[in-house]
Amino acid sequence: MKQRLLLFTALLLSGTAFGQNYAPEYRFNVGVYGGIAPTTKLYKITDYSADEKSLPSHFGVIGHYNIMDRLQVGIDINTNSEWSSKGTTTIVGLEGQTLGQTGVRYVYADRVWSTTFRVNGVVPMYDRLKDNRSNFYYGVAFGGIFTVNDGTTTYAQFDGKHGEEYRYVSELHLEPAAGYTMGFQLGMEWYTRTHLGFNVEAAPRFSHLNTVDTRAGGRNGPYDLFTFPFSVGVRYRFGSGGGSYRF
Repeated sequence: MKQRLLLFTALLLSGTAFGQNYAPEYRFNVGVYGGIAPTTKLYKITDYSADEKSLPSHFGVIGHYNIMDRLQVGIDINTNSEWSSKGTTTIVGLEGQTLGQTGVRYVYADRVWSTTFRVNGVVPMYDRLKDNRSNFYYGVAFGGIFTVNDGTTTYAQFDGKHGEEYRYVSELHLEPAAGYTMGFQLGMEWYTRTHLGFNVEAAPRFSHLNTVDTRAGGRNGPYDLFTFPFSVGVRYRFGSGGGSYRF
């Protein structure tokens, strides 16, 4: 994954370097966005992984600086709602007999935060008056990520029966984790007014996190997962280029 990201970055920068570049009409843009961020299962973990995953919400703030009209760098700060999954566990009696199966919920993170540095290639698009009305962009990102969680365990009694053999873990929260995240993004900006517009973006990410859950003797960390954020947002750009227009 790292090698592919580095190769993509090299191709991005070389393509920008050999392309025809001009001073940008707008130096900065900032924005806010929201959407969803589906996740895959957790990898490198054997104890607490299930198939029915949550659908986290995804919100963030972002800013870019346009070095040239076809190259920009930026910072993205975002947060995701709960990472969790639901599965089944088999209840085994004191004498080794199978008592049945029941549901169990695993919460990997109550809340997730990440900050990434981005490098984008930009394809500016102009109208008949040569005003920059929209931009297609593509690029790579790398940064840090951490989760917020409390590490608690909730127990229940199987089928409402009493006794130690019917007691099982119904919900388990992993401890907080920290690590790195990286990936790429593709997006489009449309400016309906001179400085104000909106955008859509898809930004697949690979994340590696490290946590040691003492209740499991360290078996829960480290772990990896992929997320697939898709968002819509509002952008505001700063500069004096172009004319005054509205949609």
